[in-house]
Amino acid sequence: CLVFVFTGHPIGCSVNPECGDDREGVRTPFGRPMHIAVVGGGLAGMAAALYAANRGATVELFEQSLALGGQLNMARSIPMKGEFGETVRYFEKSLMAKGVKIHCGAAVDAATIGRDWDHVFIATGTVPSVPANIEGTGAAHVLTFDQVLRDKIPVQFPAVVIGGGGVACDLAKYLAHELEQRDQASPYLRYVADAFSPDLIHGACLEGGARKGAASAPITVLQRSSKKFAYKLGRTTRWIVMKDLETAGVRMLKGYDIRAITDTGVQVHNRKTRQDELVAARTVILAAGQKPVRGVEQMCIDANREFTLIGSALEQDAVVSITSATSSAYRAVMALP
Repeated sequence: CLVFVFTGHPIGCSVNPECGDDREGVRTPFGRPMHIAVVGGGLAGMAAALYAANRGATVELFEQSLALGGQLNMARSIPMKGEFGETVRYFEKSLMAKGVKIHCGAAVDAATIGRDWDHVFIATGTVPSVPANIEGTGAAHVLTFDQVLRDKIPVQFPAVVIGGGGVACDLAKYLAHELEQRDQASPYLRYVADAFSPDLIHGACLEGGARKGAASAPITVLQRSSKKFAYKLGRTTRWIVMKDLETAGVRMLKGYDIRAITDTGVQVHNRKTRQDELVAARTVILAAGQKPVRGVEQMCIDANREFTLIGSALEQDAVVSITSATSSAYRAVMALP
């Protein structure tokens, strides 16, 4: 809400697009009985399902994973962002109260879309982009940000995060917390290793290279652009993120051409010094953008079903904030007669 005020906009709310609207609380019923499908149970999908149910529609929500929430479930794992879990809980409770039928673990197919829907909202979200012009992205020690935040695949340090947006910076903050937890456990792990076998201990938590003050930084955020890191974050939060990264000793590098990922790190060209360098890494994590998940819209076209893209499925470059996700869902639902 403060971001709206500080940027000269009317008061608003990221998770309640009705806030500040002259029509706030006015939910005109649909002009006819509506049976609506929502594909995708992230923030935009949950919001669309709730707003449609508020207008009197019979709504079914389809989510291919086992839980609602989408990327909010990854965001809630970032230190100091656990409140996103409460946002998911709010929508879950509200959807159940409105009688929305929720299908988790249900990937839609042509038969699903072929049912007698009056409208389909597509909120299928995004997947991480894998840069095609960087050699070595298919190596075993290269992960995408969702594999770390959602799937909890262990990271070995030093680690390099490729990207410089909000996701990359949040990921670096998450890694710094994980590294701190490992460091706190290290004395006990060293005792176990000495008493039994070093082979029992896996990862970098026992290695000096994973600590502050080592020859290579434990965490590096590597951005190709020369823009400010996380420049799209709101002015009330960006400075906090950057301060946290500085305090954690995260190295921030920008203005680098990324040549290749090797077994020992990331080969880069420093555009400022015009020198080639190697940024040491045992794990490289890709967080340099996202792309929309496509496919459901073609099913709707083939089945002659009316549909609307919302959230990150709507955006070509898939750069969507919480505010734009909920507001796109609200506008799309309210636009239906």
